[in-house]
Amino acid sequence: MAVEFIPESARIDIRVYPVEESRLIPLPNGRTRQRGTLLRDLIERFGGLEGSATDPFGHPHPVSLAPWADADPDGTIVEIAFKMVRRNPPPPRDPSKRPAIFTGVRPVAFQEGDPHYSYVDPDGKRRTYGVPLRMIRAQIGGDEGTVTDPNGANHHLSLAPWANADPDRTYISLAFESELDQRTDQD
Repeated sequence: MAVEFIPESARIDIRVYPVEESRLIPLPNGRTRQRGTLLRDLIERFGGLEGSATDPFGHPHPVSLAPWADADPDGTIVEIAFKMVRRNPPPPRDPSKRPAIFTGVRPVAFQEGDPHYSYVDPDGKRRTYGVPLRMIRAQIGGDEGTVTDPNGANHHLSLAPWANADPDRTYISLAFESELDQRTDQD
């Protein structure tokens, strides 16, 4: 059964983060490419901070880079994606294909209001990735503890590097690392 989406449901999703946090996408030939586009390249493509992106159905969607006008254009990665509603239910999972195996967790810390760690939702409201350090500490019971990955396995998490950080202005985003995250161009 082919996957079908409802064309009118396409909503743009913009994610922005520093270049040093960029993620690599494994390619079929074994190499990798960076996910997203440099802010400078998008500004050049748009001819300014306003432009559009076309969804898979050929419909243009306005894109505003204005919230990141003050961000370093050579140090900021922008990902533009589309969220869509499926017309038909997903097919049953193939039991012969194993799910991603998470090998660890990587905390990413940033200060409240950092434009690299925010996104604009479909309603135009700016949202922040992660949660305040105070909330993570409460969840794990201090600066050392465990967190559970999407497959249900526990991973040790240390917040010790941020022991003296402001617990309400320092935000933490957790990235679960998988076997795919560890591939490089040499693999």
